Amino acid sequence: RLIEPRGEEELPDGAMAMRYRFVHALYQNELYAGLVNKRRAQLHRKAGEQLLKHYGDQSSRIAAQLAMHFERSRDFERATAYLVEAGNNAAQVYANAEAEEYYGRALGLVEKLPHEEQSERRLTICQKRGAVNHALGRLDQAIDDFTGMLDEARRVSALSREAAALLLLCHTLFFAHRLDEMAERAGEALLVAESSGDERLRIETLAFIGRRHVSLGNLSEAKQIIDESVRIARELDHKPALIAGVTWRGMLHFFQSEY
Repeated sequence: RLIEPRGEEELPDGAMAMRYRFVHALYQNELYAGLVNKRRAQLHRKAGEQLLKHYGDQSSRIAAQLAMHFERSRDFERATAYLVEAGNNAAQVYANAEAEEYYGRALGLVEKLPHEEQSERRLTICQKRGAVNHALGRLDQAIDDFTGMLDEARRVSALSREAAALLLLCHTLFFAHRLDEMAERAGEALLVAESSGDERLRIETLAFIGRRHVSLGNLSEAKQIIDESVRIARELDHKPALIAGVTWRGMLHFFQSEY
């Protein structure tokens, strides 16, 4: 009288399983609450491992379910990984608010991971959460995420991640109309490009500086900077910078009635 069958289901590994549900959620909640914490954690771990066994390389389909089981079994390493995977799944179908929630939960678990894994996880999650916050129009929150990514990258001397964080900040600060802050971050990115000899980073940064000048109406300065970024991007066959450069060069032509 507590449960009822819901039919058979074939799992991804070919195994047949019978589904059941509780007749009323009160039964489920009462039985669950009656478990001691250690037993509850053991059952969640067993459930998660059984699901992994049956789903195998298709486990990303049920990432949210796996994250819940491993988080409640205090397997924080796997919980964090599947929370990020669940966030990725949500972001792919533009469920950005849901993705932001998953990434936020994952970020909250990072400090419970082994120390040597924390930095890479924190960098990745800040970048992903910043991207969905930007997509949601939560620009201040996105700036906070990318600033967190920048601070962590500098703390562990991860130069490539520092450069990525600076460019993401430039992009978001532009849309937030915080152009003076954008100029500061662009200047920092140029210093990183100079110290690392990264010409691609330099021309990507130049595209942002040119964009700022266009927005401020400094068209002669914008023309010089954007033309340089387009020329070097063509030489390097660096398509992201080339696309940005020719797009804003086209905008500049438009503003000057050079149709």
